[in-house]
Amino acid sequence: MPAGRGRAGGLKVLSAWFTKELHGWAIPTTVMPARGGVDRAEFLRIDGHRDDKRRINTCVAPGFACGLNPVIPAAIPESCRVREGAWTFLDFTSPACPLKHGFHAVVYSAPCDTRSCKKGGGQFGFFEAAEPVVSFTEFKRRVLELNAGRAYHAERVNLYFKSDGVPVEFVPHVGSDDEWGIVSLNYRAVERDTRKWGLAEGDLMTAGRDARVVVTNRRLGVRLVLDLSDALNPRRFWEAL
Repeated sequence: MPAGRGRAGGLKVLSAWFTKELHGWAIPTTVMPARGGVDRAEFLRIDGHRDDKRRINTCVAPGFACGLNPVIPAAIPESCRVREGAWTFLDFTSPACPLKHGFHAVVYSAPCDTRSCKKGGGQFGFFEAAEPVVSFTEFKRRVLELNAGRAYHAERVNLYFKSDGVPVEFVPHVGSDDEWGIVSLNYRAVERDTRKWGLAEGDLMTAGRDARVVVTNRRLGVRLVLDLSDALNPRRFWEAL
């Protein structure tokens, strides 16, 4: 462990806890294919703010993510890419693409248009990843038809229609980690103050602020409840769905 060293009463004192190596910084938002990739350097991703302490990578919705510094890594060859201005389409179903990930994706990336965005790295954008329910040609056509004429901004509310037609309103660069970058899904407003969120919310696991964690097994038709609401009498039990 790297550490500065000093002396107090003849004892060596390690100051490693004053270094950032022990902090839990936010990491890039990535698309992790089930069929390939060694580490995040090979994944389509949004790196976020260049300053670890100011990185806010919470702008994520189903099949969608936004933020600062979107990256298409060199590990994705040109034979998988099709460019249309600020849009780059990725076809992981094409015979010409050696990466057989089995999905389509599109990345929008543009130079920052605000001072604070520029300090964060210089680029902002978003991406969509989608199952190949339509051909790549149709996927590309839908995205451009729904969105190509629209201007996007780093710190304003933007509108993107996903390839399935579902609209997402979002802000790529928010000013606080208490503010969610997603504004609405399918024109339904969402709770953007993350301080009001539960600790986990998903199809398989939920955890509110009541010290109860619920893990659902839909195949077996049961859920596991870890109830710590009474700290002196924690409970673990199963219940039917």
